[in-house]
Amino acid sequence: MADNPHKGHRARMKQQFLENGLDGFNDHQVLEMLLFYAIAQKDTNELAHRLIDRFGGLSNVLDAEPRDLCDVNGISEHTATFLTFCRSLLNRYYKEKVKGTKRFTSFAAIGEYLQSLYVNERHEKVTLLCLDNSGKLLTCRVINEGTLTSVELDTRRIVQTALQHGATAAVLAHNHPVGIALPSEEDVAATKQLLYALKMVDVKLIDHMVFAQGDYTSMRQSAKYGYVFLGGDDHVFG
Repeated sequence: MADNPHKGHRARMKQQFLENGLDGFNDHQVLEMLLFYAIAQKDTNELAHRLIDRFGGLSNVLDAEPRDLCDVNGISEHTATFLTFCRSLLNRYYKEKVKGTKRFTSFAAIGEYLQSLYVNERHEKVTLLCLDNSGKLLTCRVINEGTLTSVELDTRRIVQTALQHGATAAVLAHNHPVGIALPSEEDVAATKQLLYALKMVDVKLIDHMVFAQGDYTSMRQSAKYGYVFLGGDDHVFG
């Protein structure tokens, strides 16, 4: 009987990873190894190729909705849940890793950080960055999640979150999954209300950023919306 060419394949891949990390692994091999932990005792190489072909890349596979993953032959609900969990785990790891060590020195740095959190987000979500006077990130918290087209800006919960984490400054953000990166009239009104509410507890709201399809607007830096922040501290960094 001929030897099974796949015998020991998983062990060899794991050993290669332990010795060299992911250096030398291409996307489908990374995904193949990830699938080891969702699918026992089955060759996952072909399935990894099908997923990459269907979604166009490793990051797109992890960003896919579970129901879309299940459309791929060989992907069960269990495996789809596992891949979705991996995406959420990576997001949490990144936020926890930078907490307490990340220090922002510009609005652009804040925008870049927040934009990475909204990639492929399919529902509106309100996020609050809590900072100290030096711009150090104390925490990043999702305040509310809404629908495709709306989300509530919960002033009370935002103030409570800022106080809970000892913030002296804060940045509010939310996204428009199907719109453009511009605040609505309701967003502007809510920002004014929040500015006042945070000021009452000695927390500076230094910006409200709106994200959409790889773009964003900083209300504070906008010629149209910057007036909302007039009278605040112009030297928010450093």
